Amino acid sequence: MNINKYALGVICVVLTAFLWVFAALLIQDLQQNDNVQPFFLTYFEMSLYIVYFIPVLFRADFYLSFFSKSSSPTVRSQQSQISQSPPYMCALNPEELSNDSQNDIKSCERTEKFTKREFLLFTLAFSMLIFTANFLYCCSLSSTSIATNTILSSSSSLWTLIFARIFLKTPFSLTSVLGVCFAVIGQILVIQTGSSDQKNYVYGVIFALLAAVLFGMYTITLRFGLKGKKEPPMHFILAASGAWILLLLWPGILILDWTGLQPFSWPSGNAWISLIINALLGTVVSDLFWGLSVVLASPLVAAVGVSLTIPLSMLIPSNDDRTWIYFSGAALVLLGFVLVSITPQNEDKDKEDMEQSATPEQEEGERKQEEDEPLLG
Repeated sequence: MNINKYALGVICVVLTAFLWVFAALLIQDLQQNDNVQPFFLTYFEMSLYIVYFIPVLFRADFYLSFFSKSSSPTVRSQQSQISQSPPYMCALNPEELSNDSQNDIKSCERTEKFTKREFLLFTLAFSMLIFTANFLYCCSLSSTSIATNTILSSSSSLWTLIFARIFLKTPFSLTSVLGVCFAVIGQILVIQTGSSDQKNYVYGVIFALLAAVLFGMYTITLRFGLKGKKEPPMHFILAASGAWILLLLWPGILILDWTGLQPFSWPSGNAWISLIINALLGTVVSDLFWGLSVVLASPLVAAVGVSLTIPLSMLIPSNDDRTWIYFSGAALVLLGFVLVSITPQNEDKDKEDMEQSATPEQEEGERKQEEDEPLLG
């Protein structure tokens, strides 16, 4: 595992935690003081993912290079692709190729290119998961305190561990299991300080728990969908997701207003400023850091790392009693994060096997490719 990339992934998840706490303050203020409904708030902030298309306008050829030119390549086109393409390109069906061609692609199967159709379907599924998770998160913020919401949402680490085992075949290590257990126990302890007399508190708890499940699911979807593929830049994936959300989900605002579930009213000037700040920092930038932490470190580190939002919420002024139970829970969450972070997860065993079998020429080609691919285009 590349230790430098792993360390960068840990840094990204810590920055994500700070931005999410800041965003939670803005979201709760918008809903309580400006009557901005959760669906519209989520739709607006996540549609702004499309700002990541700006680099695409200036480097279209670079982004198109991540796609296969044919959606159904034949054996002939596969052989031609191997002979004419850089070392990081692979055929889609290596079994049908000659022995020499199989040797050429054996070590680069992990960087098979997306077809455009595959990429569109992948980002469609990803966008629906990430939107639903954030929508439920916003709904829960309108009925629970930031601390309670943060604790329940952070239980996504448990679901990430389960989904990683099911879909990625990630082996359980003692430190990862202990880290998640400490984090979950810490979350349970901290939740005892939450107020249970708020209106619609039960609904808020249910929404937060559902959001946690979906956070874990879309984390694994991101890693699983990119497994064995030549990974497009993370901001390009978010840009495509934002486009899907912008194009497909606007009728939800009209439907919820018509049914009276979430009546729509035009935000005030100050509310628009808060909406834009929250969208840019709390969603566009933070989710980029989050996605990078998943790709550079591991889904479990990303999920448990975001649990740092719990001790960070201690900095927010509150009328709640901060007992020794709260501080003990926060300490356990931090301990869980440390245990997971200091033990890099071997989630892509196939990837490491491919890297070990790569020829010097292929390794040199991939190193040059990585140097030419900036994180932000």
